[in-house]
Amino acid sequence: MAATKTTINAFESQLAIALKAASITAAANVIQSNPDMTLEDLYAILRPQGVTESITLAEIINAMSGEPVVVTTAQVRAGRPRATPSAAPAKPKKPRKPSRVPEVNCMTKAGQEAYHRAILEYLAGVDDWVRSPDVTAFCGGDKSQIGTAMRKHLIPSGLVKSKGKTFGLHFAITSKGKRKAAGGSAVTATRSAPGVTRRQKNGIGDSSRTHAARDAYRATILKFLHGSKWRAGPEISAACGGGAPARRKRALKHMIEEGVVESNGKLTGAVRFRLARK
Repeated sequence: MAATKTTINAFESQLAIALKAASITAAANVIQSNPDMTLEDLYAILRPQGVTESITLAEIINAMSGEPVVVTTAQVRAGRPRATPSAAPAKPKKPRKPSRVPEVNCMTKAGQEAYHRAILEYLAGVDDWVRSPDVTAFCGGDKSQIGTAMRKHLIPSGLVKSKGKTFGLHFAITSKGKRKAAGGSAVTATRSAPGVTRRQKNGIGDSSRTHAARDAYRATILKFLHGSKWRAGPEISAACGGGAPARRKRALKHMIEEGVVESNGKLTGAVRFRLARK
């Protein structure tokens, strides 16, 4: 007559108990005969037998002291409690890649300054060590352009610091760089009619032409912010132009006060903007 399932289970339990008891006795004998054996060596011997998860050190020590080895079915089934994996530390969030990478023109001085300014604003918003691909994914440019900007301008000027070597090079903004990113360009004098000098700050003056440029700049920002997606300051500058960061911040501040744009934080930090919801 064929064996029933209960009979098979009982046989398997008895076999497991006998195997564990024999393994404990064998382990105790091996340790006593080889006192210089390590736990790693013992594990290598017991592992092929498939009982390492159910044998405890206390059972081996008791067997070495001459006590009879007693194994129950519950001990075989329970085995050794498995360690609960600890939660891995949270990694710093990387900035999201913009939907459209801005084009970079470093052939002119104005283009170089705009690119350097975008890099500083990006690093100020991240405030952590990043790699060149992280910068170019957000600010545009290729390996040559980002390398030249860092090596010949931003690092020698003390605005950016670096660590690592060629393939593991990382960059971060310095305190001086943060101040540079937060501030705008100085007040400059622009030419007007003969004998008349009009002072203009960051491209915004008091003439009707300047008001028209300001309104056009705000309209460009509103068009870029169309939709519900949050946009960072450097993204807006890269897409809409506008020169110095101070001009962009001033325009956004006015639009927030007018209720057409909203932000998710203070304008002094790494803040994002979108069209205000009605």
